Amino acid sequence: RTRWQAATLPHPKLVCYLDLAWEDYRPDASPGSVFSATTAFPAATLGNVYFGYPQERWVDFRQLDALKPMLDERIAMCARKGFDSVELDDIDSFDPPSTTGFYLTAGDTQNYLAYAFNLVHAYGMTALWKNNPVLARWGVRYTDGAVVEECYAYKQCAAWHVFTADKTAAQPTGKWVGEAEYGSDHYVCNPGKHCAGRHSFASFCRHVYDGPDGFAAVKFDVDLDGRVFFTCPRGR
Repeated sequence: RTRWQAATLPHPKLVCYLDLAWEDYRPDASPGSVFSATTAFPAATLGNVYFGYPQERWVDFRQLDALKPMLDERIAMCARKGFDSVELDDIDSFDPPSTTGFYLTAGDTQNYLAYAFNLVHAYGMTALWKNNPVLARWGVRYTDGAVVEECYAYKQCAAWHVFTADKTAAQPTGKWVGEAEYGSDHYVCNPGKHCAGRHSFASFCRHVYDGPDGFAAVKFDVDLDGRVFFTCPRGR
């Protein structure tokens, strides 16, 4: 809230990132360590390695009761640390079984996420949807906004209009959507750099921030270490 670049923006909020995949470097990866055996991932819930991330494995969302202790502790941790919101990642586990290791359906994912999002709200935090355009229309009912990665580069931003179009008395302009582009993909140029067409930072802001989308739009370094942090409307 005070030391990173975002602290200079109006109303900075802290988002607690939780990966719903298993990660071998987390304290709840196995019984013992910081957490007790009852709040660690049961071995029977672990699936295939997440492609590109050898320290991660998919989780069997069908085993909600077995995973509840871990999920309860993680979300409680976010609340104890004073976060404003929770962002749940890797929520598309109904990919083919060749990917996850399980025969999961969209309904399995919805059941798991409904429990998680309701728990986030019970702790007084807001819940953010993450990617997964296939279930976005369902997710808008359970969440207060969304975090989207590279919808501009992949021309998928229209999928997230369901959030900005969800206007209520509490949110008359619709729900917040934060869209992130990454420098490592070399798609969106830095502000002030001359680039043709869609690749210019000005074009990025016009389409995502100014246009019908109305998203908060930022270019980051993929490591999120603060080296790259360009927000719209800068460079329009």
